[in-house]
Amino acid sequence: MLISHRYKFINIAIPATASISTWKTLRQYSDVVAVSDMDSPYYHHAESSVVKRELPDIWDSYFKFCFVRNPWDRIISHYFSSSQGDWHGRTYDYAKIPFDDFVETHVLSEVGCLMCKKQSVWYTGLDYIGRFENYEDSIHTIFRKIGINQEPEIFKVNTTNHKSYREYYNDRTAMMVYEKFKDEIEYLGYEYEN
Repeated sequence: MLISHRYKFINIAIPATASISTWKTLRQYSDVVAVSDMDSPYYHHAESSVVKRELPDIWDSYFKFCFVRNPWDRIISHYFSSSQGDWHGRTYDYAKIPFDDFVETHVLSEVGCLMCKKQSVWYTGLDYIGRFENYEDSIHTIFRKIGINQEPEIFKVNTTNHKSYREYYNDRTAMMVYEKFKDEIEYLGYEYEN
């Protein structure tokens, strides 16, 4: 999460949607930066409802935005960042299993995993939803909307090394992800591309 009083914006950061890259791009224009304390309303991945509750005086008048990502691709990113090492270099045992098992035992479970939450807990109530898939176009749009008259510096950090998400799913696991994220898939217009 980032807040700028000068440019009157609030950036809500959804995990695995270029949130670290966005932070690096917008940090120089921000007055309030996120913290790592998950219990803080200023946590990097604070949900929009938490931020709205914390900032009622500015919520309605500031431009609020986030980035979303195709849920099938987002789960692949989660799997590989958890097994190859996240941006802190940590790996997680739950991702050291075959992908099919990961979807069934981790993604579908309700263990409170940020990466397995529906993106709607972050994008609900925002003014603009950028697309991970069109990141550069979306960041340019955001700069125009918030009145930053400079070319944005585009960063690509915390990336994972993997093939197209379609290479990892079978019909069963693709349907499992669809069923879990059906509302956002339909709301955001995502499709499982063959």
